[in-house]
Amino acid sequence: MIAVQEKVQFSKEIAKFEIKNEEQAIQTEELLEEVLEAVAEGNEDLRAFMGFLEYELEKYKTTLIEKKATGAEVLIFLMKQHGHVQKDLSYLISRSTISELLNGKREFTTEHMKKLGEFYRVSPAVFMCNSQGN
Repeated sequence: MIAVQEKVQFSKEIAKFEIKNEEQAIQTEELLEEVLEAVAEGNEDLRAFMGFLEYELEKYKTTLIEKKATGAEVLIFLMKQHGHVQKDLSYLISRSTISELLNGKREFTTEHMKKLGEFYRVSPAVFMCNSQGN
């Protein structure tokens, strides 16, 4: 069990934590996976930390959206975060359509947004954000 003083120090340090870029988001996602495994193995002391990491990742995703990222930028972010390439999405949407969406040559349809939202477990609305890049 962690001593109270160590917990207080850890809390002070963690309060400064903020995901500021895509690389940090990916690193946080990797750390979260490790923490999830530890919790699954019975390390309950990490459960609160797990929740914190989930919260910070969600906050970063929301911030990305609030910055009026294009649907393509959101999709690129989600693909990188999950280690996906266009081929991984081809059973949802054709590869040529994915390419056009990513390059801004095609608008996201309601069906695209719905399928991608379900696949990435995000609201389909995230792909509507500033779809023209304005």
